[in-house]
Order: sequence, then structure tokens, then C-alpha cells
Amino acid sequence: ANDGKHHEPVLVTKILDSEGNLIYEGPSDMPRTLPYKTAYLMQKLLINGVKNGTSRSLSAYIPVNVTDVIDCGGKTGTSNNSADGWFVAVTPNLVCGAWVGGEYRQIHFKSTSLGQGARTALPICGNFLFSTLLNKDFAKYRGKFEYRPERTSVCLTTCLYATGILSWPHHLHVKKTPYPHGIWGAAKRSFLSWKKPSRLIRLLQRATITT
Repeated sequence: ANDGKHHEPVLVTKILDSEGNLIYEGPSDMPRTLPYKTAYLMQKLLINGVKNGTSRSLSAYIPVNVTDVIDCGGKTGTSNNSADGWFVAVTPNLVCGAWVGGEYRQIHFKSTSLGQGARTALPICGNFLFSTLLNKDFAKYRGKFEYRPERTSVCLTTCLYATGILSWPHHLHVKKTPYPHGIWGAAKRSFLSWKKPSRLIRLLQRATITT
């Protein structure tokens, strides 16, 4: 959510006296813990989970009047026998998570359709996001993830274009290296299924972008 930068939780951001003079200001250091391109790719994976994956129902909780000014991603989680259900939602400025489960693992739902994270924990996050994003006092939590092509690799950029997550700029011409099953179709299937990333990289290495 923070482009790969880590920020320690802060309870008090700053303290002012009666005259508005700054007495104390909390730490604001944000060391980088992930490369930007890794963080950006994870953002896109989480967003795609809401658009096409197990987190699709989160879209129903995003207020209609802010859908054009916010990016929202998420990931569900379900343990064996549906004993635990998780969901974590992420936006550029806000992250929230929920867990639903019993004190003992013997306490669980009868089926995955009832106990999966998308059915148990997701609605909790969804209602929280709905109330927060709808409130104009919390407008600072709205926003979209920024794409910085100068900080991403050619391989990553090609991946995003090939899968349709980004639209091809008009000034770029794609040179597709022949591949038995169609490199772009194979890349898209590998990327969207979130499987075999090493195979995806090998596929993209066979393609080049020329200006």
C-alpha cells in the first residue's frame, strides 16, 4: 500500500501547545523494504483479486460515488475445515484486515461455501471500507495507486501490458517473437492464474518492446 516502504505504527503524530507551537512530532521515517517494482506488481495482483478473483464481492462495498477515485485490492484466506477465515483489504492509503474463527479448531463451519474468508471476514472489511470511504471527513483515504514506468523493469511493464492491466501507449510498437502457443496468450494465462511465475518470466523474455 505504501509502494514498498515501511512505517512503524504511530499513536501520537504531533503535539501543539495552546499557541500552536510544535512541542512534539512523531517519527516519519519510511525505509524501503521492497523494491518499487515488486510492490507495484503486488498491488496489481491484489486489485485483480477484487476484479476477477475470490475477493470479487468486495466491489459491492465500495461506494458508487468514489469508485472512480480509488483503487482497492484484497486477498481472502481459509484454513482447513473452514476453521479460520481471513480477509485483508488494501488501498493506497488504508489497509484493514479481519479474522473470523473459534477459540478451538473443532469449532468451524460445515462447508467451505459457508466458512471461506470471502463469506465470513470480507463483509467485515467491506462494511468498514464503505463507512470510511463514504465519509467526506476521511477523504484523505481515497486515492489510486500511481504507476511509475521509470522505476519498473521492461519485463514487468511488458507483463502489465500483455495481460491487459495497462493499455498500450499509441507510440509503442510491439514486436512479438513467434511462440508455438502464442506468447501473449500464454503470458496472460500464467499471470492471471498467479501460477508458475518463472515460466511467465521466460515467456516475457521472448518478447521485446520497441519504440
